[in-house]
Amino acid sequence: MRLTLRTMLAYLDDILEPDDTEDIGKKIEESEFATNLVHRTRDCMRRLRLGVPGLIGRGLAADPNSVAEYLDNTLPADQVGEFEKVCLESDAHLAEVASCHQILTLVLGEPAEIDPASRQRLYRLATQIDAPPVQSDALRPASMAGGMTGSSAPAVSPPARRAKPEVPEYLRESRSRVWPVVVMVVLAAVLTFAGLMVFGPQWRERATALVSDDAADTAKAGDKPQSSAATAVTPASDVAADRAANARPSDPANSTAAGAPVANAPDAPNSAPPAAAESRDSAEPTATTTTPDVPPAAPSAESRRPADAPAAEKATPAADVPPPTSPDPAVSPSADEQPEKPIDGVSERAPAAMETFGRYTSKRDILLKFDADAETWHRLPAMSTLSQGDRLLSLPLFRPMVSLSTGITIQAEGPSLVELVGWTEEGMPIIAVAYGRLVMATVGKAGNSLQLQLDDRRAQVTFVDADATLALDVHRVLPPGTDAEASPAPLAVDLYATSGMIRASEGDKVNDLQAPAVRSLTGVGVQQPSVDDFPKWVNSEMSTDAERLATTAVEPLMQPGEAAAATLKELTDSQHPLGKRREVRSLAIRSLTYLGDFDACVAALNDPKEKLAWGVCMEELRGAVARDPDTAAQVRATFEKQRGADASFLYRMLWGYSAADLKNGAAKDLVDSMDKDSLDARVMSFWNVQNITGSAHHGYRPEDIANKRRTPYNAWKEKLRQGKIVPHAGGVSPKGKAGAKGS
Repeated sequence: MRLTLRTMLAYLDDILEPDDTEDIGKKIEESEFATNLVHRTRDCMRRLRLGVPGLIGRGLAADPNSVAEYLDNTLPADQVGEFEKVCLESDAHLAEVASCHQILTLVLGEPAEIDPASRQRLYRLATQIDAPPVQSDALRPASMAGGMTGSSAPAVSPPARRAKPEVPEYLRESRSRVWPVVVMVVLAAVLTFAGLMVFGPQWRERATALVSDDAADTAKAGDKPQSSAATAVTPASDVAADRAANARPSDPANSTAAGAPVANAPDAPNSAPPAAAESRDSAEPTATTTTPDVPPAAPSAESRRPADAPAAEKATPAADVPPPTSPDPAVSPSADEQPEKPIDGVSERAPAAMETFGRYTSKRDILLKFDADAETWHRLPAMSTLSQGDRLLSLPLFRPMVSLSTGITIQAEGPSLVELVGWTEEGMPIIAVAYGRLVMATVGKAGNSLQLQLDDRRAQVTFVDADATLALDVHRVLPPGTDAEASPAPLAVDLYATSGMIRASEGDKVNDLQAPAVRSLTGVGVQQPSVDDFPKWVNSEMSTDAERLATTAVEPLMQPGEAAAATLKELTDSQHPLGKRREVRSLAIRSLTYLGDFDACVAALNDPKEKLAWGVCMEELRGAVARDPDTAAQVRATFEKQRGADASFLYRMLWGYSAADLKNGAAKDLVDSMDKDSLDARVMSFWNVQNITGSAHHGYRPEDIANKRRTPYNAWKEKLRQGKIVPHAGGVSPKGKAGAKGS
């Protein structure tokens, strides 16, 4: 079965036969383009704010009927390739096709549960449709009316009977398409044998094998209409390799098309046609390459032979073996001795010896790589190769994707810092995660594994199922009132199994998570695991409209090779053409905190024009001090540079407050700070008081003038007098987890 967009959707929705599922899964695993397309499809389907194609328009991309005709297999064959190209280039169309295909699979593949009362009502409606119309005095024929009344009343025709509704073709029970095809094959076989009687026994033997193979393959294809998709989504080189691998030694046409002879065919040509060999060598995979649909090739002669057949009788691969110098099959090397051609340029060496760790596959997101020589972060170009030792940083609101050489894809959900450490002796990739939210998956490769390095610990994650998906949340939890520079904050690692089975093992401890399931590896993060409490980022995109506008504006300005911090600093200026937009300025301020620059974030707390960003700035600063002691020291130095004598108290408010701290006078200090002259002191103290108590603001706004603040400030003083400035029932809110905005 060929790998096409249609067969890929059928594979994702699990409606293929077991053999075809295994075949398609293997092809997806071997093709980097197909693997990335699968993850892109899943990503598009979970983006709630992606939008849909227009309802009115002309052309394949604008006409909404195109999706319906494509799924119903009624789209003209010459338009299928163009429509699939639209899907490959447009996330909205790809999500529309994949989502509709999934819905139709559920609706048409499972029996509908109908309430018995509704069923009986429908039966009665059907009986009423078939029954003759009810006769009344006003609607009786003229002859009957005249006989009864003696008057010549005008004749009234009975209402026309409603036509029976027709069931759409795709909802009817599928009828077997095998027999018409088999009849055609048998008829063609009879005509072929009649013609081949003239050419001798050699041609008759080869024709017998050809017809028998075609009949078997055609019958199989007739039972599975999904395999007859019109356009391949794999690169041209994948299609060429697939055709060469499936070429029949007994078919002269296939030998010519593959451009290589068959070893066990005595009359095979000794050399490949130059044109075919040249086109095969020059084929390069491209993201938008589409090829016309061709019938699936028959199994090779090697696959049809018994397992214990002599090696000399097996056919050598048509695309990989040089032409023999002698037509004698005995001198040709056996199939077991032939080196297999790597697919898509993937090396056959062990992963530990690979120079390429993986590839950055996103095109419109931002992923930064640390340049150790210049000690700066630079943006990675799209489709860049990754190497061992690379440190990668994802910025807030962006969702870049990385595909490892072992077939595992990792997509960051906002700010994340990872390092590609290396490989184990078994060839398993090792990824060090400092902080961040990551969605990891493998397609078509059950049992795929990687190791996570978490501080001084290592945990192995295995994707037991071929379609398993794991969401990982790594963050620091700073206990309220703890000095951030004294020691690193405890690390929390939460695992969310969203599909399939995930096995997490650390030493002798093994945890199996059958989706949906959640587990904390460290005991610090998720306190009471519950599948009902999955964070929104796990299953859908969390960005608002304003945030998406910000990422769209910032992304083109970040040029590969340039220092990312310099570009972001320009965007924090309100006089900048794009920095005038509040959402762009906020994104730039947040992003700089992950590059070690806190000047703009600290300054924003003392700027009334940034009042909408105060909460985000507080969360980012608290997350920064929890990240590690060195980062906490940088935050303290920034306060000292900008605020002088007030820096110590302002920096202390980022630690949070425990119940003991509040009882020992911290509550009074916070309430008193809400009436200070400095704006940042009022902002930070009010933020802490609100998060500690969990109560409303009582009308207090830090940006208001003193007279306007007086009444709400007195309300907070009264709460202090009553002893109500204490942690609320849920405890002190740990806002600003290191490396991520709270969920």
